[in-house]
Amino acid sequence: MLRKKSIIIAIVLAVLAVGAAYAYVEYVYPRVVEPAETYAQARNLYNSGNYVQAALKLESIPKYSDSVKVSKQAWKLAGDNAYNEGNFDLASACYMKAGSNAEDIARMDDCYLRLAENAFENDMISRGEAYLECVSNADGNSDRIDDIRINAASAALAAGVNASSISRAVERLGLCSEKAMPRAIELLMNKGKAALAVFDLDSANSLFNAARRFTAEDKLAALDESIASEWTQTGIAALERGMTSVAEKCFNMSGYVPELQDAEAQYARAEQLYANGEVFAAYSIFRKLGDYKNSRDMTAAIVELISRMPNAGSENAYAMLDLDGTVKLYGDAWVTGEPNWTDIKQISVGKTPFILAVGKDGRVHSAGRNTDDCTNVSSWDQIVMVSCGAAHSMGLRADGTVVFTGSIADGANNTASWREIVYIASGMDSCYGVMQNGRAVASGANGSGQCDVSSWENIKQISAGNRHAVGLREDGTVAACGDNTYGQCEVSSWTDVVFVSAGAYHTVALKADGTLLACGKNDDGECGVSRFGGAAAISAGTGYTIIVFEDGTNRLIGRTN
Repeated sequence: MLRKKSIIIAIVLAVLAVGAAYAYVEYVYPRVVEPAETYAQARNLYNSGNYVQAALKLESIPKYSDSVKVSKQAWKLAGDNAYNEGNFDLASACYMKAGSNAEDIARMDDCYLRLAENAFENDMISRGEAYLECVSNADGNSDRIDDIRINAASAALAAGVNASSISRAVERLGLCSEKAMPRAIELLMNKGKAALAVFDLDSANSLFNAARRFTAEDKLAALDESIASEWTQTGIAALERGMTSVAEKCFNMSGYVPELQDAEAQYARAEQLYANGEVFAAYSIFRKLGDYKNSRDMTAAIVELISRMPNAGSENAYAMLDLDGTVKLYGDAWVTGEPNWTDIKQISVGKTPFILAVGKDGRVHSAGRNTDDCTNVSSWDQIVMVSCGAAHSMGLRADGTVVFTGSIADGANNTASWREIVYIASGMDSCYGVMQNGRAVASGANGSGQCDVSSWENIKQISAGNRHAVGLREDGTVAACGDNTYGQCEVSSWTDVVFVSAGAYHTVALKADGTLLACGKNDDGECGVSRFGGAAAISAGTGYTIIVFEDGTNRLIGRTN
C-alpha cells in the first residue's frame, strides 16, 4: 500500500513539474522573462547610440514597461542622427515613427522638401512630386514647394536655353501654385529678354509663349504689349547692326514696321505681298491693320485660304496642303503612299483613315481605306469642297447641291435634297451644310443632339467632332450642340472668332488677333493653345491640334505619332 502511495505521489509531482515547465515556457518566459531581456538589450542599444535597433526591439514589446515611450524617443534620436548626416530618406522614416508632435512634423517636412529638391535637380520630377505630396500644409510649406519648382526651372534654363531646357522648365513651372505664377512668368520673360539680347529669336518666342500660357486672361493684353515692345526694341537693335533679316522677323512678331510708318503704306505693301503670292506676310500686315479699308475682308479671305492647309483626321493620320497645291501625309496609320497630286485647292481627311482632295478643275482625288465605298469619287465633277466622316464622303458642287458616298448608317446620306449650300462638314456619322441664307442643315446620327442645328442663324462655317458640332456666326461668335461630356461645347463666351475646328472631343478657335481658344477634353494637352500667338490656321483631330503660324511654320500639340 505504501509503495502504491509513493508511486501516486511521484506521478503527481511529475505532472506538477511538467505543468510548471509548460507554464514557464508558454506564459512566464514570453510574458515576463523574454520582454525583460529584450528591454534590457534595447536599453543597452539605446545607451550605445544604436537607436534604430533599440527602437525595433522596443516596438516588439509594446506592453512592457515604458517601451512605447522609449521607442519613440529612439526613433526621434535616430531621425536626428540621419538628418545631421544628410540621409533624409532614413530621417523622414524615423520621424514618421517617432510621432506627430509639431517638432517632428516640421523635421519630417524638411526632409521631404530636401528630398524633392534633390529629385528635381536630377530630373526625377515624378519622384520629386511624390515627396512633395508627403509635405504637410503647415505655414510656409507651400512657398517652399513653389521655390523648389521655380529653382528647378531656373536651373534647367541656366544650363542652356534650347527647346529641351525650355520644355523642362515649363514642366516644372506648370506644377506651381496659382500664387507663384507671377514669379514663373517673370522668370520666363527675363529669360526671353536675355535670348533676344543675343538674337536667339526662336528661344525667345518659345519663352514668351510659355509666359503667355501661365498668364490669366485678364492680364494677357498687358503681357502681349510688353512682349511686342521687346520684339520691337530687338528689331531696332538688329537694324542698327545691319541685321535686316533678323529685324524683319522681330518686326513681324511685334507688328512694328519701321519702313512703313502709316497705314496706307502698310496696306499697299500687304496688297503687293498678296499679289506676289507671299500670303503669310500679307496676312500678318492685314490682320494688324484692323478696320483700315478692307483689311478685315482681306484677312478673312486669307484665313479661308490658309485654313485649308492643315487637316486633322484620326489619331495617327493627318495631312497638310501646301500653298503650291501639293499634299503631304503624316502619321503611321496611313495605308497609302504619298499622293502625287498637283493643283489641289482643298483637302479633307476621314477617320478610317482616307483622304479626298479637290483639284482646281473641280475633280476629286482619293487615297486610303475605301471602307463602305467612301473613296468612290472618281465620277464627281464641278466640286468646290469635300468633307470626310468616319466612313463617308460629301462633295459640294458649284451649283450648291451635295453628292454623297460611303456609309449610309443613321441616314447620313440624306443630303440629296439639299440646295443653296455654301459650306459642308462631316462628323463621325453625320453630315452638315450651311445655306446661303446662313441657316444650317444636318442629317445622320443624332443620339447626342449633334444634328440639332436647325435654330442656328447667320452661320458661315461648321465643324463637327465625334458627337458634337460647332458653328461660326458672321459676327464672330460660336454656336454648339451635341455631346458636352468634356466641355467641348462651352463656346458661348467666345467672340471675334474667324475659324473653328472640332476635334473628336475638343474644340479650337482662331481669333482675329491670331490668338487661340480651346475647350473640351485635354488629356494630352490638345487644348493648351492659349499660350500661342501669331496663329493663322488650326485643325483639331483626335487628341491633338495642328497650328499654322503667320510665318508659315506649323506645330502639333497633343497625342499623335
